[in-house]
Amino acid sequence: MADTSGQYWHGELHSDSPVRLQLVDKHHNVLREFPLQSGRQSLHLVSDPAGQQLLLHSQTATKVQLTWRAKYPRIDQKSTAPDEPLLQRIAQSAQTGADWRSAWIGLKQQGMPLKTALSDGNYRVTFIYQGAKRNVRLLGGPSPDHDWLSPIAGTDLWYRSYIVPASTRLSYKLAPDVPDILAPARAQRVAILATAQRDPLNSVVYPADETDPYQQSSVLVLPKAPAQPGSDGNISLKGAVDSFILSSKLLGNSRTIAVYHSSNFVKGKPGNIRLLAFDGPKYQRHINTPAIVEYLSQQGLIPPVQLVLIDPIDNETRAAELPDNTNFGQMLTDELLPLLQQKYGSRFAAADTILTGSSFGGLAALQLAWRHPQIFGKVIAKSPSLWWDNRPQPPAGTYLLSERFLASERLPLQVFISAGIYESTHGGQGDKGILDGSRNLKDVLRAKGYQVTYREYAAGHDYLAWRGALADGLIALYSAAD
Repeated sequence: MADTSGQYWHGELHSDSPVRLQLVDKHHNVLREFPLQSGRQSLHLVSDPAGQQLLLHSQTATKVQLTWRAKYPRIDQKSTAPDEPLLQRIAQSAQTGADWRSAWIGLKQQGMPLKTALSDGNYRVTFIYQGAKRNVRLLGGPSPDHDWLSPIAGTDLWYRSYIVPASTRLSYKLAPDVPDILAPARAQRVAILATAQRDPLNSVVYPADETDPYQQSSVLVLPKAPAQPGSDGNISLKGAVDSFILSSKLLGNSRTIAVYHSSNFVKGKPGNIRLLAFDGPKYQRHINTPAIVEYLSQQGLIPPVQLVLIDPIDNETRAAELPDNTNFGQMLTDELLPLLQQKYGSRFAAADTILTGSSFGGLAALQLAWRHPQIFGKVIAKSPSLWWDNRPQPPAGTYLLSERFLASERLPLQVFISAGIYESTHGGQGDKGILDGSRNLKDVLRAKGYQVTYREYAAGHDYLAWRGALADGLIALYSAAD
């Protein structure tokens, strides 16, 4: 890579098999790693010192194409007065020329973000970053947008405060010196991915076994955050996760299917259930779904489980298949389910078959159950992208899936829906959002007489929250609805 210090790079990688991309310095020390699968994927990074290189590693790829385009300008942020009293002292010291660094050294030893209990049961949470030159943005956290942090004049500190419930659990990243580019709003929005990384002042990270700070998020958990059964990291799997390749004639593609059976699962025994999860690799790594179903089934909270994890292949394929693709649904019913029967020899009634997913995956779970209730009888939809609508001119404030459920006869479905209170409208969705859409669908289903459980969490669009919602959904489906 030529010397283009501080330059923003947005690339597209096309590969016919998994590859590993590394950004290294002139001494070949690894600065960043990009774990990439096959298909089409986006890359975002900012180059800094001269002599950096990109190294591409693959054992099987026969066709790889990497295309880059660069953008330069960045923006500076204006200083504002902090709300947090502990930071006000630092700001006042810096303003008068006094030693602010001593106070900061003591403050940062508390760990970030700062958490101040308020009298009404809420907390003031303050995110702080040290060392950025031009700007800092917050990715995730208690905001539906990528909020800017403000600088404290006379220091190299940046901050942003929020008032949040004591039940908050969320993950977030901080993005220092995000490039500001002359491009459409969507391209400007995703430029944050070039520098977003874990909070260097927060020791609690997620996933814990990741080593690359750009692939990790930082964690905020307040005292009244709800329990997440099976997610404490101490659950041992009694069996292995099996996997095979499903080649679909209907879709013209191939994907990995991973399968785990809870240790109390007995083939052919009545009472077993099947859980099919979209975004399989994320559900295996970020949610650790095998451990959750193992724990819940061993505790007798749910029946023995056959877990099926479905790989989305890549983001482009995912966006084409999950929202409402009838061929994708037919792939599940006509290709995947018969293959599972052939390989594992167990049949499941619709009432014992659960679809689950988050975001587009949550929408897909609901859409597919609506289209195939005789096959998929239960749904756990986490933060479903109900704003999605393929009608040319949808009426303002309406939701396509709600309209479909409203216009159809009540189906033999049992549904769990969850959303985060920070998932309000953002990102060019007009007047529609995940939180409002989830509330709307909940009301429609209850009005139609469905057995529906609805939960809201003090969280955002976040796998850290979704792992708890998955456990809550499984338990709720096998107990009385709320």
